[in-house]
Amino acid sequence: MKKIYYLLPLIISILIMGSTGGYSQNPLKVTVLDSASRAPVEFATMSIKYIGEAQAKRYALTDSTGVAIIKSAPVGRANVTIECVGYRQHTQVFDVHRGSNDIGIVYLNGQNTLSGIVVSAVGNQIMIKKDTIEYNASSFKTNETDMLEELLKKLPGVEIDSDGKITQNGKEITKIMIDGKVFFMDDPQLASKNLPAKIVEKVRVVERKSDEARFTGIDDGEEETVLDLSLKRGMTDGWIGNMGGGYGTEKRYEGSFMVGRFTKRMQLSFIGNANNTNNRGFNDMAGSMMSVMMSGGGMGQGGGMGRGGGFSWTGNGVTASKMGGMNANYESENKKLKINTSYLYSSTDKDVLETKDRTTILSETLNQNNWSDGKQNTVSHGHRFDSEIEYNPTDATSFIFRPYIRVGNGDFDQRSSFYTLRGADSTNRGYNSSFGDNNSFQVGGRLMWRQRLWKPGRTLTVGLNYNFSNNSSDGYNISETNYFTSGVISHTDGINQGYHQNQRSNQFGINTTYTEPIGKNYFVQGSYRYSRNHSNTVKETNDYDPVTDTYSVKNDDYSSRYMGNFQTQRVELALRKQEEKYNFMFLVGKTILWF
Repeated sequence: MKKIYYLLPLIISILIMGSTGGYSQNPLKVTVLDSASRAPVEFATMSIKYIGEAQAKRYALTDSTGVAIIKSAPVGRANVTIECVGYRQHTQVFDVHRGSNDIGIVYLNGQNTLSGIVVSAVGNQIMIKKDTIEYNASSFKTNETDMLEELLKKLPGVEIDSDGKITQNGKEITKIMIDGKVFFMDDPQLASKNLPAKIVEKVRVVERKSDEARFTGIDDGEEETVLDLSLKRGMTDGWIGNMGGGYGTEKRYEGSFMVGRFTKRMQLSFIGNANNTNNRGFNDMAGSMMSVMMSGGGMGQGGGMGRGGGFSWTGNGVTASKMGGMNANYESENKKLKINTSYLYSSTDKDVLETKDRTTILSETLNQNNWSDGKQNTVSHGHRFDSEIEYNPTDATSFIFRPYIRVGNGDFDQRSSFYTLRGADSTNRGYNSSFGDNNSFQVGGRLMWRQRLWKPGRTLTVGLNYNFSNNSSDGYNISETNYFTSGVISHTDGINQGYHQNQRSNQFGINTTYTEPIGKNYFVQGSYRYSRNHSNTVKETNDYDPVTDTYSVKNDDYSSRYMGNFQTQRVELALRKQEEKYNFMFLVGKTILWF
């Protein structure tokens, strides 16, 4: 990546991009097992405190195999501490040397179960309580201008891939919350790439149960992993903001801002970002809808891209992106009404330029050369609105409504040329071109009513959901390949087509669940689900007519129509047993499917 020099645009901060110092890569590994069962111990914490240091500064959590790795540890003698809820603490001295370091297997001895455990090495840096892992953000060094993403990368067990997806011990983070309130619904990147790290006091990783399970208290096995951020004291007293920008070589630029106010009852924030450094920072739903159409009928059909030794795209290219949005959370004084609303506009402009030159040695005197050159441009624009309204008129009654709207459009243009030489003679030579535009629309929502009925544990839940989607593209595929024999064109294979493609779907569903307690921590649960799905996919392809200069000749080979209309009903009866340490369920059910 080209180096970028950051400048202060107004008054907030100076961003300087440069190399940071660090220790050489001396990974330190340990494997933690249960001393009785010899099974791996997950979520155990390894910390190292070097002789002469006042506190530990490096941590790692064990994964499902019991392995924890501190990726970079300084050379020297250190106290290594292993801790996990329900086990006795293990401490030993270990000399870290250059290169890979393996402590080996550490067996932890069990003890009476505790409600939680605090890493004792230092200042409550990590705390584990049942289904929650809590990190003290101030214990992990970040720069004044770092976004939340840089803090998350330093947390043991947390990883962020090149697409911005966040995982904690292999589980994907589906939401980021601020003091228990969702920030931009189901797009964690909007928080990780736009919230300043300096405003965060604690980061909690929470296994969040489903809406129904949180209301009934009965674990239905449906969970999602979310991050819940606690802000530092003083950050909720007024408006806070962050702004930065920079410009560098190759006309690369970045700019972003965040302004927000976070109180106990009201959260309001505005974010914006523009760059051409592949730092997209949001889920490109409009681009995803267009990609479905490109792969399903636009590209590669009827002699399009890739025909006659043509071009296949492998590079990521350069993406310029822009986005701006608003997120609002409101909670009434009596806490009966909660509203979360967000709006985001986003756009991407992606350019790819690729040249390929491959030589194949056929014999000592004969080589074959394949050459291709191509360019690709895809542009997308999207608007999306999400909301969640929760109303609890009484302690026994609750309503949740989650509507959404998505609107997207874009265009694509892919062109390439190619040739093949065997020795000094051409065997084929040609070009491909595919271009068009796309429009998409999605609307839907879910409404849920939850009711407690006279007896603890007796509940009734009714849910309705509806989703409508329409995705259409108009495009053209043009290609020509000339084949040579003894240096002379023997024949030409070409195609010139226009097409229209549309995918439309309607989905409707209803589900109801009744729960009845029948004894100590025993429940009988009955449920009924009905769903209806209607889909229609049409592709109309026409060949070019040189007489009328129009695309009017129907091509049945590359035209298609698919319709789907099916309904399902499912009835279930389950016996559940729920304890603090275990749950079990015995289930019988029947599904009816018809078209």
